[in-house]
Amino acid sequence: KYQDSVFRIRVNSNMHYAHTAAQMWSIHKTVDGVGSWVVYNTGSGENWYGAMYSTHQAWNGVAAVWYDTPNTTSEIEYRVYTIASSSSPTMYYLHHSQMSFLEVSEIKAS
Repeated sequence: KYQDSVFRIRVNSNMHYAHTAAQMWSIHKTVDGVGSWVVYNTGSGENWYGAMYSTHQAWNGVAAVWYDTPNTTSEIEYRVYTIASSSSPTMYYLHHSQMSFLEVSEIKAS
């Protein structure tokens, strides 16, 4: 709505399962057909946030919050992506049909 707004992006999952892997999240946004990563580490060049790590079996609820300053009044599409750190992990997102959500709140800058 406002060009100088900040967006608070919250992701929550009530049940994750991981075995011998780190499960990581990222947020991708598209504005006017152009995509970019919201989660981006300028030091390492990586765009993933570590949500959970387990060398054995782990059942966890996880949550993360990011802030984005898109500098636009155009429609924005946000998508959540997940990846594992190992080539052959056992991972479940929304295990046993548990609830998850992506919430985006616009915060008007002063």
